[in-house]
Amino acid sequence: MTPNYVECNGHRLKPNDPTSIKRFKQITADTYKDGSYEGKSLAPGGGGRFAHLVDEFQLKGYSEDSARRMAAAIGRKKYGAARMRAMARGAG
Repeated sequence: MTPNYVECNGHRLKPNDPTSIKRFKQITADTYKDGSYEGKSLAPGGGGRFAHLVDEFQLKGYSEDSARRMAAAIGRKKYGAARMRAMARGAG
């Protein structure tokens, strides 16, 4: 089931809504200036880029579970299973 809204840095955005997608990009640009996203670092292993990707998938209409699974699959392809496990544990 698609959620009625996606929570993004304290803002509620509607999935599959062009104005929400535009607002999401603006919020992202503003939050990237300080080097973090939702209080998480944008450095590899910090969790910020993962959280951003999950929010982006949710905004496209995917459930939170599906979005997290797709983001994890992309990370495993990019970094490998062992490094993704290490980043999930916080070992970076």
